[in-house]
Amino acid sequence: MSTIAFGVGVRMTGADVAAGRVNKFRVTTLQRMQKEADQHAKDAVTAIRALMQETYNSPGSGKAARSLSYKLSQSENGVSVQLTIGNFRELEFITELSGGTFHGGPYPILARSGKLLKFYWRRAGRVFIGPVVIHPGFRRDVLRDEGNRQMAIWADRMQRSFRNSVADVLLEI
Repeated sequence: MSTIAFGVGVRMTGADVAAGRVNKFRVTTLQRMQKEADQHAKDAVTAIRALMQETYNSPGSGKAARSLSYKLSQSENGVSVQLTIGNFRELEFITELSGGTFHGGPYPILARSGKLLKFYWRRAGRVFIGPVVIHPGFRRDVLRDEGNRQMAIWADRMQRSFRNSVADVLLEI
């Protein structure tokens, strides 16, 4: 079984010991950032799942997309999001993030322990039984590519949320 987890977080320091407007800024900012982080995590999971199902279109690949989840954590001075893909044994073949080798082109899948591979091969319209099969590979490493894109979007959303909090607090002065 392979599991992969990756996350991002943002933290404010110093404002937790302040009073008045600075403390209000901290509380307001954390609330906004938590709301933005939660919404973005939902959006990211939806986008990554859709791309995984499109790119990894074999019957078993739906397991990876379905096992994608997120956890939002908030402390008194920050917010973090962790995306996790659990219980997917072929994860090493579809992304470099798991420490495996991404296969952009054909690669062999070998049976383990002297046994034979046995699965229904949709393209051939029959059950395949044999010691090795050549997999055609994948068009792209969705988890790496889309994960990086989503982290950049997340950083932008957090920065915007922070700027909006600053503007709101300054308007009250």
